[in-house]
Amino acid sequence: METTFEKPAAPGMGRSRPTMLVIWNPGAGSVAENAELRQSLAQRSDLRFEETTDAGHAIRLAAEAVREGLETVAAAGGDGTVHAVLQGLMPDPGRTRLAVIPLGTGNDLCRTLGIPRLADPTGELLAGGRFRRLDVVEMTLGDRVTYFLNVAAGGNGALVSDHLTEEMKTRWGPLCYLRGAVNVMLNLVTYRVAARFDGGPAEQFEALNVVVGNGRACGGGVAASPHANPEDGLLDVVIVLDGSPLDVAVVAAQFVLSDYVRSEHVIFRRARELSLVSEPPLPFSADGDRYAAAAVQFRVLPRALEVLVGHEYQPMPPGIDPLEDE
Repeated sequence: METTFEKPAAPGMGRSRPTMLVIWNPGAGSVAENAELRQSLAQRSDLRFEETTDAGHAIRLAAEAVREGLETVAAAGGDGTVHAVLQGLMPDPGRTRLAVIPLGTGNDLCRTLGIPRLADPTGELLAGGRFRRLDVVEMTLGDRVTYFLNVAAGGNGALVSDHLTEEMKTRWGPLCYLRGAVNVMLNLVTYRVAARFDGGPAEQFEALNVVVGNGRACGGGVAASPHANPEDGLLDVVIVLDGSPLDVAVVAAQFVLSDYVRSEHVIFRRARELSLVSEPPLPFSADGDRYAAAAVQFRVLPRALEVLVGHEYQPMPPGIDPLEDE
């Protein structure tokens, strides 16, 4: 099925009102470097420009854009900004498209989308970029439902962000995530996890990390789910098993340097739905936002949202040998 859309993304051409909303996060990591870009966008008459005050404000702005029938909402910020805007576009994703202007520290979703950091949104990408229908993941924690496009990292991996300060982000840039991981490695938590894949029987794991991937990178560019295809209608589930200190060190090195999902200390599965019950409750970082629950469910919404992708975008990960479910 062809999923490439060549509809022009430049709004307002020959129309009486803008068809694009830009939601700008003034607290994003590289905003200070983009004062000229902000001024350019704010002055354009062919789009609406709104500066967000917090995540809730971004959600409301995106939801209003859907109700008003705008064609595209552009999230200008990091992965957390994209996550907030996505909540406003769901659960009626067919009406409004999503574009991303990467201004954050990690910009992990853009690594899968093939959008370079600090791309000029007034130039070629938004003027004639491709929109493709991508999967969206629905994540349910009790009576709360949230959505993500990229990666939900659970367990010790999610704790890394607890050790990051604004000073570390400024000083280290994307490497701040690796710096934060050093602190977590000194005090690892083991999670007793019962996992059900596509409604099957519960499987028990002693886990350090659980990754649910739709995109491929998290933590500032680390390939957490390197085989993920955001158009295949499947979750990539990676469970890092507990082990000896040497086992953990080997997996950690593979995580940073190579394709760690092939390790004998890692479980890799693909599924349309996943149910997890954990003791203690698993903390999750889903596209930069933090969650924690003893029970959580994930469900793929196949090709639910049109998303702007860069010229280098490939649904299948480039340079990675195919990996079958184990």
